[in-house]
Amino acid sequence: MEFRLLSLLLVVLLVFPSIIFADNGSTTSYFKKVNSFEDGGVYLIIGESSQGTGNKYALVNNNSTNSSYLNADSITITGDSVPASDVSGSMRWTAEIDNQLVYLSNNGGYLRRVSGSENLNAGGTSMDAGTNGWNFSSEDKLYVYSSGSKKSYYLNYRSGNSKYFNVLESPNSKISFYKLFEGDPGTEDEAIGSIEVSGIVAPVAGTTPGDTAIVSGHASLDYVSWSPANNSFDYDTAYTVDVVLKPDPSYKFTAATNGTVNGNTATTSLNANGTLKVSYTFAKTGPPTGDFYKRVNSFEEG
Repeated sequence: MEFRLLSLLLVVLLVFPSIIFADNGSTTSYFKKVNSFEDGGVYLIIGESSQGTGNKYALVNNNSTNSSYLNADSITITGDSVPASDVSGSMRWTAEIDNQLVYLSNNGGYLRRVSGSENLNAGGTSMDAGTNGWNFSSEDKLYVYSSGSKKSYYLNYRSGNSKYFNVLESPNSKISFYKLFEGDPGTEDEAIGSIEVSGIVAPVAGTTPGDTAIVSGHASLDYVSWSPANNSFDYDTAYTVDVVLKPDPSYKFTAATNGTVNGNTATTSLNANGTLKVSYTFAKTGPPTGDFYKRVNSFEEG
């Protein structure tokens, strides 16, 4: 009888191991497409045609057949994410943010443009804004600005017979970024309860409306607009700033998300595309002094 029980247990272990050794609380990791960089984040950088069609290729930290460029390795991306198990170490770039520039390193070397050429390598040993301090934008571009030549040099994916990455003054490819996350990419996005916007300069008559803001929380800035819309702030006028924000991957805004602007309670509205508009009306600008002209829409006798 005892022998039979042991035999049965052995069969269960061999045929149905998951029954005995259930995987409770285990996590997976994946890379998901994002539109901004975060200090300390790990990223996969993808190049494709300027039309966003065809195969996708990952930037890796080793040289291509042309020793002056970096290799482009084919990678399969389904939807907007890719399992981390499909991303090799040579494809993983760690971001460091300094003075609004992103520095990308892999295996101890920074991704850098070689001065005076189209060449690209991962041999930077220190931060240098002119060669490895990358600017990024929502237009799927990643570029270095050289104050010496006063030119921008764009990371470029080359899709000829030999596929590689280099830099060009005029971009002709699409660059996108995927950040490493822990968990299941199919899980529900986490709701953002509140968001803080700061760095909005209050209107002063005669000055130009600002278009930047600092966002605290799991979101990034999309754009800033003002109403009424003027090239410069007018006298004796109350202006409203509208700050539109994008949620970070794995997060979402809801109709209940509240926000502040410069520490003041603001109104929020959820847009159909998932972005959030945070609005705040500042006090009127000061009145003019002395004689002045002001635009009106009617005439007055005298």
